[in-house]
Amino acid sequence: NWSYTPLLPLTEGPHTFAVTATNTTTGETSGQSPIATVTVDLTAPTAPAIGAVTDDVGPITGPIADGQSTNDNRPTLTGTGTAGDTITVYDDGDPLGTVVVGPTGTWSYTPPALDDGSHTLTVTATDPAGNESTPSAGITIVVDTVSTTPVITSVTDNAGNAATPVPSGDPTNDTTPTLTGTAEPNSVVAIFDGATQIGTVSADGTGAWTFTPETALREGTHDFPVRATDPQGNVSQPSGVWSINIDLTAPQVPTIDTVSDNAPGG
Repeated sequence: NWSYTPLLPLTEGPHTFAVTATNTTTGETSGQSPIATVTVDLTAPTAPAIGAVTDDVGPITGPIADGQSTNDNRPTLTGTGTAGDTITVYDDGDPLGTVVVGPTGTWSYTPPALDDGSHTLTVTATDPAGNESTPSAGITIVVDTVSTTPVITSVTDNAGNAATPVPSGDPTNDTTPTLTGTAEPNSVVAIFDGATQIGTVSADGTGAWTFTPETALREGTHDFPVRATDPQGNVSQPSGVWSINIDLTAPQVPTIDTVSDNAPGG
């Protein structure tokens, strides 16, 4: 076995090598070996680009714009490159994994599950000689896989001359009381009477929402839980129940049993 390292660095480009062997005793030299060609490549590939980051989890699917939120914690990254180059995917500068550019010049990569929160994704390309490009421009996505559980903060009786709060468990004669609460900003809040959905309302940018039934509620007990679906499509757990008792029945007419004369001498 033998090895040889050139004394001077080889220039970039192709180099052909052949060797002969000389017997140091007889001085006889062998024929030339087959030629081996080596191409010195010192040039890094052009920085690649992420063509798209795609949400594959319903109910909302499709490309994720830079800065947008998604409920897919394993979105698919796609792009183009030079066939045979290795694409390394980074999350906030930390490597997630690699994929080799296919013969058609395209690549696709699905990362391991990302934590909820902001992630800036970049890629580099490494050619077969080991030269790595500069990072691509980053695409930032916000992974959001959990919807905040909404809360009913009050129920209001509007049947009288003035709005009156109805504590949970108390009666009211208002068949269309107003429910008020909080939820994740810009989420859609579904209101239930027991297990039956009776309507929806959108929370505003601060998370506040208000709902008044369009159809009068029947007399009796009503248990109101609510759920929220956030802009990414995540459905929350149900809120705590707010119970009211709609009472439309007037009391029985009272009777006078006796009238007493309390005056002296009466």
